Amino acid sequence: MDWLNKRLVFEKFTKESTSLLDELALINNGSDKGNQQEKERSVDLNFLPSVDPETVLQTGHELLSELQQRRFNGSDGGVSWSPMDDELLAQPQVMKLLDSLREQYTRYQEVCRQRSKRTQLEEIQQKVMQEWFAVYVELNQQIAALLNAGDEEDLVELKSLQQQLSDVCYRQASQLEFRQNLLQAALEFHGVAQDLSQQLDGLLGMLCVDVAPVDGASIQQTLKLLEEKLKSVDVGLQGLREKGQGLLDQISNQASWAYGKDVTIENKENVEHIQGVLEDMQLRKQRCEDMVDVRRLKMLQMVQLFKCEEDAAQAVGWLSELLDALLKTHIRLGDDAQETKVLLEKHRKFVDVAQSTYDYGRQLLQATVVLCQSLRCTSRSSGDTLPRLNRVWKQFTIASEERVHRLEMAIAFHSNAEKILQDCPEKPEAINDEEQFDEIEAVGKSLLDRLTVPVVYPDGTEQYFGSPGDMASTAEHIRDRMKLVSLKRQQLRHPEMMTTES
Repeated sequence: MDWLNKRLVFEKFTKESTSLLDELALINNGSDKGNQQEKERSVDLNFLPSVDPETVLQTGHELLSELQQRRFNGSDGGVSWSPMDDELLAQPQVMKLLDSLREQYTRYQEVCRQRSKRTQLEEIQQKVMQEWFAVYVELNQQIAALLNAGDEEDLVELKSLQQQLSDVCYRQASQLEFRQNLLQAALEFHGVAQDLSQQLDGLLGMLCVDVAPVDGASIQQTLKLLEEKLKSVDVGLQGLREKGQGLLDQISNQASWAYGKDVTIENKENVEHIQGVLEDMQLRKQRCEDMVDVRRLKMLQMVQLFKCEEDAAQAVGWLSELLDALLKTHIRLGDDAQETKVLLEKHRKFVDVAQSTYDYGRQLLQATVVLCQSLRCTSRSSGDTLPRLNRVWKQFTIASEERVHRLEMAIAFHSNAEKILQDCPEKPEAINDEEQFDEIEAVGKSLLDRLTVPVVYPDGTEQYFGSPGDMASTAEHIRDRMKLVSLKRQQLRHPEMMTTES
């Protein structure tokens, strides 16, 4: 049903737009060539298209938006969807028809403007050349001749008639001047209205074409362009209001020039027309403004989506660096129990930093999922960044646990060894337990063995803490401590050796 509905709209738009293009081309071409009589006859017969061009343009923009929206989404409601071949082919056809329509409609509007201007000027010329002007000249000549004749009895009456004739002609000339100024103001008003209409069409066309996310910079640039176009429309609408108010003021003053002629009905129609143009432009601007608000929100969400994805990838990089530092620089086990405890505490703080980094990356990826749902697009980050983040965190966790085990074993080894090696004259029995020596020796050997064991990740790869030289140095220190413990054991078994060994 979705395909069928779009198909019906597509066929209706194609039929109407093709017919309208032919009509507009005939009107425009008829105004561009031929003699004056042919132009007037062609324009009069074919001046009004059979369908409203703005309605056809609106239908085309909505159809194009629907086709591109479905293609961008990729899926709807979780159900797998792919556009049919004719839907993919329809998009360039619709775009081509819209481009042609906008071009022809712009030419048509210019033809209308020029025709209106020409008609108004011709009307003024005709009124200027009407019979009353010739009558005025003739009567003025007759009165002048009679005055020159010098008839004193008729002199006062003739001068009165001459003054009356001048007053009538002055009023008529003033009316013509007022009419000319009124038409000029109307011409400027409709010119500004036409420019604003074209700006609104351009803004609407930009809004009807969906924006596929490419990168944050391009989205920001498009958003800036939208804001500039909207600001230009605001300025245009303000200019139209000023022109319209000036024209309305002139119309309201027309009654003072009418001299008995009833212009109430004519004025009412003109005022309603001007107010209708202003209201229509305000409504169109408001609709575009609402669409800009929606587009602005969507584009800001896209910018936020890219930012979250970039930051999440950065978190993966930071976590990888922490893992690398853990394996290459966090290798010492301490020279005694106190130092080893300090190293263990530092390691726990280090793990807290890594945990915070991992949590930060997870939160960013969760935000991208929510943004993708809001934008109705397929989630982009879960297929790449999330597995990398989890993989690095798993590797870090395994390496960290191994580091903790080694430090805890080293603490146990050093603590027991230090108890044995310290002289305790108060409690000699405390170091006279063979089991303690056995335990120390066992822990030391286990620790040495553990130094040679690599960290094994879930994918089977292996990593060692530090270099072979670092490992040998640590092992050598443990062996030295074990030798001292062994020597102490021998001294306790054979007291007579203490003096010699000392």
